[in-house]
Amino acid sequence: AHSRFDAIAREYEYRLYSAKNPFLQETSLFYPYTLDEAALAETAAYIKEQTNFWGFSKTNTQVKNFRCTIYKSEWRRKGEELIYNIEGNRFLRGMVRLLTATQLKVARGKLPMQTFHSFFADEQKCGLSIAATGLYLVRVKYPENYFPP
Repeated sequence: AHSRFDAIAREYEYRLYSAKNPFLQETSLFYPYTLDEAALAETAAYIKEQTNFWGFSKTNTQVKNFRCTIYKSEWRRKGEELIYNIEGNRFLRGMVRLLTATQLKVARGKLPMQTFHSFFADEQKCGLSIAATGLYLVRVKYPENYFPP
């Protein structure tokens, strides 16, 4: 049994807050920008429909397969925080941070939706990342009966 290779799904969340709060600064990223939450919902839904994440891989990667199946991709509010949840069968190194940063650029009006779509079409790498502060591995799923009683 191998904890990494036998997992069938992983779920991450990225936590942001926009109003200064000393209780959130260690667990979430301070992001004091106005965001179009409808654009965030649109980008998250688009991610769920995609399978080719070459544009969201590291530049000097030795990975040969960029296909990932995304089961969940959504933004939600929880108190003062804005949280991005994503679950998939696998993730490329840095992929969640790259996806989060790119969605936030779209929601700020700094990146056109068409450019966002082009990152999934092998046209270019997104090259946008965001700090690791706020990123959490929430859950790892294994096949039923993987762990003996």
